[in-house]
Amino acid sequence: MTATDFNATVAGLASRCGWSTRPLKFVFQRSKQLGNGSEQLLSIYRDHGVIPKDSRSDNFNKASDDLSKYQKVDTGDLVVNKMKAWQGSVAVSDHTGIISPAYFIYKSTSTVDSNSRYLHYLLRSGLYFQHYGSISTGVRPNQWDLDPIAFDRTLLLYPPNAIQKRIADYLDHETAEIDDAISDQIELIEHLKERQRVQKYRLVTGQTLDTSRGRDAIQFWGKLPHGWSLQKLQWHFSIGNGSTPSTSTARFWDQDGFPWLNSSVVNAPSVTHAFRHVSHDALNELHLPVVQPGSLLIGITGQGKTRGMVTALEIEATINQHLAYLTPRSAQGPISIEYLRLALDVAYPELRQLSDGNGGTKGALTCHMLQQFRVPVPPKNLQAALVTEARRETARTAQAVADAESFIALARERRAALITAAVTGQIDVTTRNKPAAEQLEDDIAQGLHREN
Repeated sequence: MTATDFNATVAGLASRCGWSTRPLKFVFQRSKQLGNGSEQLLSIYRDHGVIPKDSRSDNFNKASDDLSKYQKVDTGDLVVNKMKAWQGSVAVSDHTGIISPAYFIYKSTSTVDSNSRYLHYLLRSGLYFQHYGSISTGVRPNQWDLDPIAFDRTLLLYPPNAIQKRIADYLDHETAEIDDAISDQIELIEHLKERQRVQKYRLVTGQTLDTSRGRDAIQFWGKLPHGWSLQKLQWHFSIGNGSTPSTSTARFWDQDGFPWLNSSVVNAPSVTHAFRHVSHDALNELHLPVVQPGSLLIGITGQGKTRGMVTALEIEATINQHLAYLTPRSAQGPISIEYLRLALDVAYPELRQLSDGNGGTKGALTCHMLQQFRVPVPPKNLQAALVTEARRETARTAQAVADAESFIALARERRAALITAAVTGQIDVTTRNKPAAEQLEDDIAQGLHREN
């Protein structure tokens, strides 16, 4: 939809509802007032709008050490992330503070006949998100620059102030119910994952997880059942890592050559193919390891989640320096590769703690750490049964999590549709409708029934 088509659509909606329209520039004026650096830091979330930066634990964007160029935001200001407006990073602020100099800040100029909550919902509706995409340009994936002139010309639906308030009150109530339902499902997912972690720990150790135990591996595993023992990985597995051939040396790379893997592979349960390949010159001259199928690969560097994650290798391949391999010294060894995978999955938080801060601020596991790391070893004839039970638990959890995630996705779709329908006059907010949370549950139940 072009900007012209969008404005025509808005004008048509206004005519049908008996409302008026105004260009955004007559309601909001661009401003750039600097804070003094002492105000609270704000951030803009696609799902939550403008919020204090320290109010959430999942905001990993680091603020600048120098806050002198950060912009002042007052209650009622429109805040726009110009690179991600089309994804939902647009909101009217309920907070006062400072925010990144990269954002656009607009001051309201129509406080008498404008309701800031209505404008917040209007500018965050699906119809307007589509429009922001059409007036944004760029070549970087998912980061398109919003055209400020075209944004100023954006036509706003403008019902009388009393109706604006009624719509805002209705959406405040209805979206809060949906948000509560979503929060319940998010908590359920966390509970399911924690239950799975506890169950797997019980399988690998024969005991209940005690989160108060220290960082020492022996303390982490606790007292083992009779007939079990703690054994170092190096006793039964060859352990090493690889390297990355110079990308400027063309003869080291051959798309028809030998599979070469980086640490992204640990995000999958197993490795069945490679996206990049090296030449036999690289294998021979750089002494790259040739890792056999039936080995495990583990991420060993970085602050991201891949450090400590494990995957099963199903092809012959070589690896980069951010991965380590664990290859059984003997097929008849006392630890099956499937059981070791389970034990290392359980040990993930311990491996993370063990390697935090090693190698600077990034954190790193070393091959020596892995060689010295101990895992519980039950009798060989028991290991297959433990792995089977762990897989059943994983499947049960995965299904329950998938159901919860489906609920969340449908809830968010309904929330977005409800907002768009209300701010464009497509539903009568003056009548008593079924509460959003109840209607949501009915809709989802019908959807699941149709799927089954």
